[in-house]
Amino acid sequence: MSTYKPSKAPWLARIPSTWSEAPLFTFFRDNKTKNIGMAEANVLSLSYGTIKRRDLDSGMGLLPESFETYQIVEPGDIVMRLTDLQNDQRSLRTGLVRERGIVTSAYLALRPSKYVDPRFAHYLLHSLDTMKVYYGLGAGVRQTMKYRDLSGAYLAMPMRVVQTQIADYLDSEIARIDALIDRKQRFIDLLLEKRTAIIAHAVTKGFDYKAEMKDSGIEWFGAIPLHWTVGRLKDLVTSIQTGPFGTQLGANDYMVDGTPVINPVHIKDNRLVPDPETSVTEATVARLNGYLLRTADVVCARRGDLGRCAVVTPQQEGWVTGTGSLRVRPNQRRVAPEFLQLLISQQGSRDWLSLQSVGATMDNLNEGILARLPVAAPDVVEQRSIIRRIGADVCKVDDLVERTRRSIDLLREYRTALISAAVTGQIDIPGTET
Repeated sequence: MSTYKPSKAPWLARIPSTWSEAPLFTFFRDNKTKNIGMAEANVLSLSYGTIKRRDLDSGMGLLPESFETYQIVEPGDIVMRLTDLQNDQRSLRTGLVRERGIVTSAYLALRPSKYVDPRFAHYLLHSLDTMKVYYGLGAGVRQTMKYRDLSGAYLAMPMRVVQTQIADYLDSEIARIDALIDRKQRFIDLLLEKRTAIIAHAVTKGFDYKAEMKDSGIEWFGAIPLHWTVGRLKDLVTSIQTGPFGTQLGANDYMVDGTPVINPVHIKDNRLVPDPETSVTEATVARLNGYLLRTADVVCARRGDLGRCAVVTPQQEGWVTGTGSLRVRPNQRRVAPEFLQLLISQQGSRDWLSLQSVGATMDNLNEGILARLPVAAPDVVEQRSIIRRIGADVCKVDDLVERTRRSIDLLREYRTALISAAVTGQIDIPGTET
């Protein structure tokens, strides 16, 4: 069992008595090998804690006029992105280089000395990142940090043989944890597929498995119960209306914390999630009286991901239909609002709407297209029965998804804690020398 001594680092109370402490510059040097003459063409980038090859043909991100301004890195170097510190405290800022390449000069590239195992170094610097140490070094939080800002920070290190043993242990444990997380994530994916299948079957077939069937004539419905009615969406609603256009709703009409305006971005997971900054004054609400939402209306995205929609709740009555949305008012003698929402949002309807939509760069929907959407439905009484059954079945799936997601969060927390404890000597690692 290890014995301990006080640490010189303010973020670490103690370290094993056999470990040594020294400023960061003792263990790492600042690598500033410029890519003069385009000596290297393999462009690398730091993405959420991993160094990856950058796809220059993807069109994503800005590219420099010349990659000669980039710096060459070698396997074993540690790349750090210490920019935008004040605004971003979530990104993982360190990565271990595994192949020769070039990275932007905005990154800090550290080269470990011969006394430092690069894998241990990466785990250690990653741990300081997750402990948010970099945000408080020196004279407090700054927007960007350079090598000189880090060089005096004290680090605790065991002998290299122990570093390697700790790195081997972490490689093995992290691989095991990550594999378990992957299995749990695949389980969630299967649950979400099951959730979709439950809803799709219920909306197109119902739950009466003994019902006599007929051909619906609608590709994604297939055979439906004999007593269901086939038609168009316009047969089930009293009106379909596009939100205000042009000068009806301008930039000057907006305010913060007013009456919400609902655009496609505010339709999330079949719910309306307003943005306080996308709202209007009472005077604008009065002027746009014909575009107000009423309880049981269904709001649909008019552009982008077609099929997104949500039912308006009593608390949301009086909100405003945005320019990018369509307000669908159901005929509640013929369709329950929740069933209408499911009819529009099912995958078959989404695909049909996308094929019928107009627009060169983005799918756009209009009142006429949505009105022609093929639908099939039973009477309202059976619709409400189907909705209740869906709710019960989906609730079970959602509960299992939530519990699995929480277990993944706990595994990730354990992963982070294990790395920090191992590289700071707070736990005894099996098989390590002291």
